[in-house]
Amino acid sequence: MMPGTIQKPKLGNPRLHAAIVESGLTYEEVADRLKLDPKTVQRWVYEPGRRPYAHHAYAVGQVLGVDPWELWPAMRSPQSQAAPAVPRSACAAREVLAQVEKVDVTTASTVELAMHVGALSASLRAVLSAFEAEAEEA
Repeated sequence: MMPGTIQKPKLGNPRLHAAIVESGLTYEEVADRLKLDPKTVQRWVYEPGRRPYAHHAYAVGQVLGVDPWELWPAMRSPQSQAAPAVPRSACAAREVLAQVEKVDVTTASTVELAMHVGALSASLRAVLSAFEAEAEEA
């Protein structure tokens, strides 16, 4: 590197960076909407292998209008990439629904609500995938 040149930091998660740029938001604005420190969002973008907790991933997806699996495909387990079995996905959906039913929507934060919507959406997708796979086999 030549003296006086500024080296751009390497992106650890180019998908997340692109989604933020496409949304027109800054790292600070994304962090503000998630009620997180901007450094946290920057770490997700610049540190290879850095991943958020699942509830933050869902919330980021909601803020940016993208599927969190597109931003962090490594977070998806190999088992979840195939059509899940009906009993397993139905049990998971019941657990998510039980958690959501306990939420007081009058006092819950936007991030908490986004997290629960993301979890419900993922559970519903899994159940529907299982039923569609079953229907194709029949």
